Amino acid sequence: MKKTKIKETDLNQVIPKIKKTEIVQAELKKISEMNDDLLTAENVVSVAKNEKNPLHPYFEWDNKKASQRWRLWQARFLIKTAVVYDNQKPIPVYVSLKQDRSDHENGGGYRELSHVISDKDLCKMLLKDALEDSERFIERYNRLRELGGIFREMKEAHKKYGMKKVEPKGKGIKIKRKN
Repeated sequence: MKKTKIKETDLNQVIPKIKKTEIVQAELKKISEMNDDLLTAENVVSVAKNEKNPLHPYFEWDNKKASQRWRLWQARFLIKTAVVYDNQKPIPVYVSLKQDRSDHENGGGYRELSHVISDKDLCKMLLKDALEDSERFIERYNRLRELGGIFREMKEAHKKYGMKKVEPKGKGIKIKRKN
């Protein structure tokens, strides 16, 4: 029986998603351990340059394509840094709505916050995005008891604006959307 060699570019098709996650996590752990338990982007890229490394296919190695992506990232960063001040607190000038990110073929776009707030439909979209962000925040930090008051406020907002609280399993807090 002839053995078929699997190319790393076929990784997405051959290895189940969970297996890929395990491989990536194991490789990141190795890199971290090689660097006094500090994982940096520079170290990851340095190791991933090796074509035999399992992280290699996750990077764009064509410099022309990579430079364009880098400029897009810089542009997004520039847009996110545009702020105005209200009582010495920075307020973003532009926001990125989930709807725009999922509909736009080039990765989304940004809208002026003042326009979003003044448009009823866009404002609802922003509120929905904020509630989903708070859900992820709760999931990420639910073991920090010091944030219990913040979690209670978030859960109240979820109730008020259409998200249903589910009692936590163990120490975590889980939120489910109302249908």
